[in-house]
Amino acid sequence: EMARSINIGADKFPGLIDTPKDDSINLTFMNATTLQVVLKVKPINSPNTIIVGIMLDNAE
Repeated sequence: EMARSINIGADKFPGLIDTPKDDSINLTFMNATTLQVVLKVKPINSPNTIIVGIMLDNAE
C-alpha cells in the first residue's frame, strides 16, 4: 500500500519514495553493544534526499 504525504509545520512531505539503492541502508557496529542504522530515502518529485538515523536505547 502506498504511503501518504504528511505536513510538518508549513512543509508538505510526499509519501512516495524512489526505489532504494544499494547504499540506502547502512549498518555500522560502533562497538559490542551499539549498532548504528542509517536509512536514506529520496521522495518522488522532490530534489531533496532525507537521511534518517535511528538509535535504540536499552537503558532501564
